[in-house]
Amino acid sequence: MTTLTSITQLIPVRSKQLLVSLAVVGLLAFAFSTSAGATTTACLTGQCGEHSTTWSSCDTAVQGLQVHAPTIKSTYVTYPGNVWTQQNHVQLVGFRSWLLRLNETTRSWVYTDQNGDGYADHGPLLKATVQNGNQWDPPTYWYNADTGQVQAGTFAFPIRYHGSYRVITNYYWAADQFSPSGGYDALVQLADYFVSTGVTVIGTPYCQY
Repeated sequence: MTTLTSITQLIPVRSKQLLVSLAVVGLLAFAFSTSAGATTTACLTGQCGEHSTTWSSCDTAVQGLQVHAPTIKSTYVTYPGNVWTQQNHVQLVGFRSWLLRLNETTRSWVYTDQNGDGYADHGPLLKATVQNGNQWDPPTYWYNADTGQVQAGTFAFPIRYHGSYRVITNYYWAADQFSPSGGYDALVQLADYFVSTGVTVIGTPYCQY
């Protein structure tokens, strides 16, 4: 039986080399980015269910980038013809987002360390049990593995410096009897950063502060 802690084996250990090691993941993630609103089942490793990028709100009044949970569904299971199930697959999934900033010199998106502690800026690891297909509903609440509390699927990155910002998200599917390998993917949010002009709300390819 999958537990809420099963997914932690997929989380890299934080170290002082984190900013460097994540650069490799970041390069792979850009290669596997999807268009805005689109979903994919492609994986960097293992078996992944259908998932999409996050969407974000650019709050320029308080200098914060608010990230909203992506679509993330369980992997699809093909059963023998003589097996009938009411639910195709109930699986524990999770996601964690990281903040990227545009390096104006190299014109590349890089991980940030705004408080100077040697670690890349990231949101909480949020977990939920989900289904797939027509039985999928977006989770109302997520388990925050960092705090041990239950919360909505949104969180905010405080922005301390002027610049252009994006989000990259890591996705996790916990291994179970139907998906022994589990799954991992990473996607960059390339669009759907929403900002209020005071008159209307527009979507942009990044948040600008």
